[in-house]
Amino acid sequence: MTKIIALLGIDKNASPHKSRHLFAQSAEEKKVHPKVLQKMYRYSTIVTKMNYQCNFSREKADEALDAAIDF
Repeated sequence: MTKIIALLGIDKNASPHKSRHLFAQSAEEKKVHPKVLQKMYRYSTIVTKMNYQCNFSREKADEALDAAIDF
């Protein structure tokens, strides 16, 4: 991954771990079903998946904020 980033001329710190998180955030925003993500990530339980996924959803946080302040 480091070699690919260098070849593309990207000047950011990247890793497989960060790309996994980016994918998770993108999947959440595109409304991919949690059970599908659980299988993809090979989490043993949906609870584990949901604990991680709740950290990725900016869209849900924005929606909650909008609802709370009634925009």
